[in-house]
Amino acid sequence: MASFDLAIPVILAHEGTTYTDDPADPGGATRWGITLRTLRGVRPGATKEDVRNLTRPEAEAIYRRCYWGPFFDDIADQRVATKLFDMCVNWGVGAGVTALQVACRDAGHVIAVDGAFGPISVAAVNASPPAALLVSLQALMEVHYERWIAKDPKREKFRRGLMARARWVGDDASGKIA
Repeated sequence: MASFDLAIPVILAHEGTTYTDDPADPGGATRWGITLRTLRGVRPGATKEDVRNLTRPEAEAIYRRCYWGPFFDDIADQRVATKLFDMCVNWGVGAGVTALQVACRDAGHVIAVDGAFGPISVAAVNASPPAALLVSLQALMEVHYERWIAKDPKREKFRRGLMARARWVGDDASGKIA
């Protein structure tokens, strides 16, 4: 079964660990991948300075609470769970789950594409070949990022990192960055 503790290093590697506040990034003030908006969702009244001072343990607690869904531990393949978690962090939970449900449909499962991840979604994920899901999710991420970049030319500077994120499929079942 999947583990948050194996997935979180991948997320932090994709998100970065330093404080940023890039005007081209709609996320705004961010540290450990946690935006001011996200922090205010768990700590009302938080400021940019609170984001700047966010510790890794605090960030991990927010990721577990806000992005690691209650059924993610039930996913059999760590790489698939990590990829889903990464999509939820970057796109929002509903959009990440929706993409995984589309990938399950692509793998031949009859499943609602509703952004709600529960026992039916877990069963479809676990009945699908992990490699097929990862290829499908990678393609969905690449298309998503291409469209996102096309909306604003200033975002071009993020292409390399976003495409590396999209292409990540883990080097083995541990979910570590290849």
